[in-house]
Amino acid sequence: FHLFFSRNRPKLTMVREVITVNVGQCGVQLGHKVWEQYCAEHSIGADGKRIDCDDMKDCSFLTFFNETDDGRYMARNLTIDLEPDAVDDVRNCEYASIYDGECLLVH
Repeated sequence: FHLFFSRNRPKLTMVREVITVNVGQCGVQLGHKVWEQYCAEHSIGADGKRIDCDDMKDCSFLTFFNETDDGRYMARNLTIDLEPDAVDDVRNCEYASIYDGECLLVH
């Protein structure tokens, strides 16, 4: 929530951002498939770039993605697993460039 002040009265407004948290092997694998679907639905390629840049009227995809300085879109996602196999699969998949490497955790 963001708190805005207008005429000395605070007003709460909802921030429309989604952060996904994928935990465990099943969560990581399912989460990865969900992100592939988000990319397909919002015309974002495996490289993180918009496929259809002509239609920037609909910015709803920004609910799920952060834009980088070079115009790529990164998933707002945290992936955690105790075993490296599932996380390594995400690191090495076709859509690896949409993930922030610092948010793919193995502990």
